[in-house]
Amino acid sequence: MGTATKQILGLTLSIAASACSGCNSHPAPKPMLAPLPPSMPVPPPLPPQPLPCDQAQFLATSTAMQARAAAEAPGMKPEGTPICGQAAPGQVVPGPMFVLEPGYCYTFLGQSLPPVVEMEMVLQLDATGAAGAFLPPNMTGLANMAQTQLLVSTTPGERVSMAAGQSCYVGGLPGPVKMMLRARNGSGPIAGQVFRKKKL
Repeated sequence: MGTATKQILGLTLSIAASACSGCNSHPAPKPMLAPLPPSMPVPPPLPPQPLPCDQAQFLATSTAMQARAAAEAPGMKPEGTPICGQAAPGQVVPGPMFVLEPGYCYTFLGQSLPPVVEMEMVLQLDATGAAGAFLPPNMTGLANMAQTQLLVSTTPGERVSMAAGQSCYVGGLPGPVKMMLRARNGSGPIAGQVFRKKKL
């Protein structure tokens, strides 16, 4: 073998050795990724809000309550406009806040239309938020009684009432309240009306 051949062979082996210098070693470990933060729980979707009654439903429920007023709210006049909403079973239709005035007596009538066959009605103290402005300064402790139920309809059905007939309700003190209506059986229109008269 000539000198030139030996030099070429030596050079070739040297290149091969340097190229395979890491052939028998293991690859370098990859850096570990930080774990992902736990995902935030997704809150359940809010229940749909009750829809207002259409004109025909509003007229039908209002007419029915006005016809009942002679027997169930004798000598009284409607206070404000009726509340009317289309509710699913268990869904609440809240009325606007109003004040029980001293010297007046109140009756509350509720009426549903098919397919709602049972509803209920609650008169609830609302001593939170802006309602606090209606409370005398010496009665700020009433804020702790927020959302206390003052009256509850006791006979569920398609026609309900609170403090009906001669047993109208006189609030113990002036304060902000709300009338709340709830469908118990069936989905559809439920309505309520406040009646009042001067207490003799």
